[in-house]
Amino acid sequence: TPTTYSFTVTATGDGSGCEEDSFSGTIVVLPDDRLTLTSGIGTDDQSLCVGTDPLISSLTTITYQISGGALSANIIGLPPGFSTSYNATNKTYSIFGNATSDVVSNPTIFNYTVTTSGTCAAVTEVGAITIRPKAKVTVTSASPTLDQIVCENGAITPITFDISGSATNASGSGLPPGIGLSGLAGSTITISGNATVDVSTPTIYTFTVTATGNGTLILGTADGVISSIDQ
Repeated sequence: TPTTYSFTVTATGDGSGCEEDSFSGTIVVLPDDRLTLTSGIGTDDQSLCVGTDPLISSLTTITYQISGGALSANIIGLPPGFSTSYNATNKTYSIFGNATSDVVSNPTIFNYTVTTSGTCAAVTEVGAITIRPKAKVTVTSASPTLDQIVCENGAITPITFDISGSATNASGSGLPPGIGLSGLAGSTITISGNATVDVSTPTIYTFTVTATGNGTLILGTADGVISSIDQ
């Protein structure tokens, strides 16, 4: 806190009894700014997924308290849509928000800074908020390839998909025996193969391709139909 030092300068004589003279003054020493993370350890470095589920998209509130000579603080570099507030009673700044919109196409780190302002030297704290977009899957082959009719043991026209966002791979369900997903080649995954089935009547297989990612993510899906008919 500001500290006042009161001083006195006194002229001294040679002991002959002459009157002494003195002068008094004060020196006020102001503290440098101080800035302290008061939310939990690690809250200044968070990773969020885009979505409406608060468990994965809501930021754990980050709080900083100013003290010493700090009179205010400035916060810059937050992701779009995130906000700050100031509590004058306890001199605390809060950062909060939700990753509810795709502001990035790939996982992106937003480095933010909190800088104090006051009479003396300012201090800065740095944090990071990582936004991970939804895992997405997009059909890249001609749209009719999603819905096909093949004969028993017949080969389908390959169906290709592109994964993006936070997706690192994809999985398929509901496909006829003999037809499956290839391994990921770059960002492309392919459904191909022969319908090794023995059916007595036309049989419809409704399948779903789901883009998967690291951790808990909002997943993208694409649906189609493969009908197998008796030869």
